[in-house]
Formats: sequence, structure tokens, C-alpha cells
Amino acid sequence: MESDDKVIALLTEIRDIQREQTDQYRRLAEHSVALQEASLARYEQFQVMYRRVLMVGAGVVILLLVYLAVVALG
Repeated sequence: MESDDKVIALLTEIRDIQREQTDQYRRLAEHSVALQEASLARYEQFQVMYRRVLMVGAGVVILLLVYLAVVALG
């Protein structure tokens, strides 16, 4: 009987450890997804900013070209 009790205790311990590992894996996966979502949001914000800077830069270049054309022709 003592052997059965030891086996049951060992199996119970193994089960508890597996549950802990599963919980830890779930928390880690949730954290990983949250980090990925935050990273994606930052990347999208960067894209918006990059487009705005590109548009302003293109506008400045066009204005400079027009100014140079006016100066050269004037």
C-alpha cells in the first residue's frame, strides 16, 4: 500500500508541475502577444510620421525648384 501512496503522490506532483508550466506558458504567450501588439502600434505610428516628413520634404524640394526656376528665368 505504501508503494501505491508513493506513486499517487509522485503522479500528483507531476500533474501539479505540469499545471504550473502550462500556466506559466500561457502568461508568457499573453505577454508576448501584448508586446507584439505594442510594437505593431509603434510601427504604424512611425509610418504615419514618416509619410508626413516625406510629404513636407517633397514640398520643400518643389518650392526650391520653383524658386530656382524663377531666379534663373528672372
